[in-house]
Amino acid sequence: MVLSTLGNCGQCAQCDRGKPTFCRQSLGKLFRPFTSGEGEEQKKLFQFANLGVFAEETVVKATQAVRIPKEVPLTSASLIGCGVLTGVGAVFNRAKVQQGESVVVIGVGGIGLNAIQGAALSGGLPVIAVDTNPGKEAFARQFGATHFVCPDGPDFDLVAAVKEICPNGVDYVFECVGSTALIKTSTDLLDWGGTLVMLGVPKMGSEASFVVNTMYNDKTIMGCRYGSARPQYDIPLMVRLYQAGRLKLDELVSQTYALEDFNRARRAARGQARPGCSRSPEPADINAWHFPTRSVTWARSSRTGADGAMTTSSAAATSSPTTAARGPRACGRASASRSPSISSTTGCRPGNPRAGSTRSSRSPR
Repeated sequence: MVLSTLGNCGQCAQCDRGKPTFCRQSLGKLFRPFTSGEGEEQKKLFQFANLGVFAEETVVKATQAVRIPKEVPLTSASLIGCGVLTGVGAVFNRAKVQQGESVVVIGVGGIGLNAIQGAALSGGLPVIAVDTNPGKEAFARQFGATHFVCPDGPDFDLVAAVKEICPNGVDYVFECVGSTALIKTSTDLLDWGGTLVMLGVPKMGSEASFVVNTMYNDKTIMGCRYGSARPQYDIPLMVRLYQAGRLKLDELVSQTYALEDFNRARRAARGQARPGCSRSPEPADINAWHFPTRSVTWARSSRTGADGAMTTSSAAATSSPTTAARGPRACGRASASRSPSISSTTGCRPGNPRAGSTRSSRSPR
């Protein structure tokens, strides 16, 4: 089984019309937290959305459980239910990228890598990856990027760098960092009729700005939740693409951990490779670049109860180190002009036209 974080009801008007991400039951039950500890040391514990899987067992709605073939390894399949579905789904379902349309993906993390491979699967050309970490280039190209732009400081002009590849701008930008500064910059990267899809999540209450008059050239800014996915349709599609050798899942797994090593996996995801070492500093500003190359995930097996609920057992997790943060405006547009750092293998024709609740029986300490 692959589990979806939505937990939609399957009965409301939004579910019935194929929009489960619009279901009001899919936002999680934050008013009913679990608790840990006793007395004055008791703390509230919340799941992410409607799913908690870092435990030996969890109970979910039947709508969240999607059966997959037994031959698909759980360590790879477990990635589908979150990062893969969000990144690839944003390209397939929200943006609906067509062959030959140009794409920029900002942030080569767990979501960005999947947006890149979604764009490549859709026939996007070129697919330009942007990240402040030069070590991400190999990953970006492995997943389908044709170009890699590496900003080298706060004065780097990302717009100029991208327009060296596509002089008129690009058809789609996927912002996967959650930076309000990069959201503004993304609108400047768009060609007329272009679309910005926001996948990164800024700090709650953040506001972004953009130059209004540029938007009258039919530019669009889109939000996107969970890849606008329909889990019962899209998860089997991801599995079929994987089995056909077209979707990369195994390549997303860098290391596995047993359940009892949960805290060690969490430290590794935060950049602490060894127990006992100090925690990597958090970025001072939300606009700083700070995201992992790959996602921490957990492999799962499931069984169905008589009431239709799914009881799921966790097996293993995967993780990789987190990228160190750079300056808060690492990709912001600047007045000073610099020679952009670009690595490319193909070009873009100038003027190219645009064609309900969960609970776990035990959580790790």
